[in-house]
Amino acid sequence: MDQRDQKKQRIDQLFDDILKPHNQMTEKQRRILEVSLEMFAEKGYNGVSTNEIAQRANVAEATIFKHFKTKKGLFLNIVVPALAKAATPAIKQTLKEIVNSEKPLNELLKALIHDRVQLFDDNWPLVKVIVRESQYHPEIWQAINYYVANKVYKIIEEVVKSKQETGQLRRDIPAYVIVRTVISNVLGYVMLKHFIPDVMQREHEETEIGMVVDVLLNGITSNANGRP
Repeated sequence: MDQRDQKKQRIDQLFDDILKPHNQMTEKQRRILEVSLEMFAEKGYNGVSTNEIAQRANVAEATIFKHFKTKKGLFLNIVVPALAKAATPAIKQTLKEIVNSEKPLNELLKALIHDRVQLFDDNWPLVKVIVRESQYHPEIWQAINYYVANKVYKIIEEVVKSKQETGQLRRDIPAYVIVRTVISNVLGYVMLKHFIPDVMQREHEETEIGMVVDVLLNGITSNANGRP
C-alpha cells in the first residue's frame, strides 16, 4: 500500500469512528451537540470550554468526556457528520435534478443558486463554525475534500462538460474553471450576505441572484451582449 492509499485509509477510519456514534445517540448526547454548536457559532472553538458547554447543556463535564473524549472530539462530531450529510444521496439527487433539467441555462443557474443559498441559510450556525475553524483544524478540510469536493463537485463538472458539448457554454475555457467560477460566486454571495448584510444585501434576493447569473453568463464589461 503506497503513502496515498495509507492516508486515505486513515481518513476513512477517522470518519467511520466519528460517524458511528450518531447511529445510536442518546438524548443527552444530542443535547450536548446542539449546545456545542450554538456556543461554537457564538464564540468560536477556542472561546468555549467544555465546562461552559456542560453548564448550558445541564450535564456533568465528565459526561462530555465520557462520550466524546476531548473538546476536539466533540467538535468533530458536529462538523464531520454535517459535511457527510451534504453529500448524501438525497442532497445529490436534488442537485442532479436541478442541473439535469431542461430549463434554459439562466433559469438552471438561478435554481442552482437558490438551492445552495437555501441550504446555507438553513444551516448558517454550522456553516459559520466550519468557515471560522477550518483554518485551524485540517480535519475539516479533509472532510470537505472527502465528502463534498469529490462528490458534489463532480456532478456540476459533468453538467458543465455536457453544456460545453452542446455549445451552451464556451469550449475554450476548461470545465473546472467554469465550475470554480460558479462556486466562487455562489459562496461569495452567501458569505457576504451573512457576514456584512448591511453592505452587501441591497436588493431583494431574487433580484440579486438574477444579477449574479447575468454576470456569470454575460460578463461585466459595458459592451457585453450590446449592453450600454
